[in-house]
Amino acid sequence: MSSPDSPEDPVSEAVDRDLRAARRSLVFFVVALAAAAAGFVMVLSGSRGDDGGSLVAGQDAADDGDAVTARIGPSDGDSVDRYAGQRRVALEGVEGRRAAVVSLTGYSTVDTVDDLLDGLEFDRYLVAPVGSGPISTRDVAATMADVVDDATAQLAEIEEIAPTVEGDPDYEAFYAEEIERYRRLLDAAQGDDVVFGVVVIGSASDLRALASRASVRLVDVGDSDRLDRDAPVRGLRPEETATVGEPAFRP
Repeated sequence: MSSPDSPEDPVSEAVDRDLRAARRSLVFFVVALAAAAAGFVMVLSGSRGDDGGSLVAGQDAADDGDAVTARIGPSDGDSVDRYAGQRRVALEGVEGRRAAVVSLTGYSTVDTVDDLLDGLEFDRYLVAPVGSGPISTRDVAATMADVVDDATAQLAEIEEIAPTVEGDPDYEAFYAEEIERYRRLLDAAQGDDVVFGVVVIGSASDLRALASRASVRLVDVGDSDRLDRDAPVRGLRPEETATVGEPAFRP
């Protein structure tokens, strides 16, 4: 048996190193998963047409009063300009009542967005706190409280494990970036300008009128005015200027 002054048992030392490495890997995986979840908005990848474009809601659908809008919005990797151009053409060609995702030119407050909705039926907000990805919600205050709680827990976990990865460039850089992101998120959490879009239902004429407002970037219409409560919807965030999904988080 080794005395307290004896060198550590090489086997024990190796086991300890393996345990620390395993823990770092596990936390890295959990944090990466959480980061991906934070940037995830409920949206289907959709099928691709022969020309490589996304087959989005409303693009090829007939005006059928019984149609149900399964999803609205682009897919990661789509060209923002190309997608927006297609959807503006689609808006001009529809009639009747439609569900639509309204993307704004900048981040706004709930009260300001609500003032845009005169004559339209509200369905849900699209929000993105600083340092987070897009979130679909009907209660912005409750969602922000959940985001803060999650960020606080994630930051504490990362700050605890970060010192154990010193000397490992990959882990070190990743944890440093995540710590900075969560701190920015928490610092900005008291701000209420988090809404970048809203999902509404209204007549085609009212939706076209809304699209002409200076604060509206795009009105993306669905197949009909029937939108399932859990239907995936996705808007364009102000910072998505070239490619959909980039950057993953709000700067």
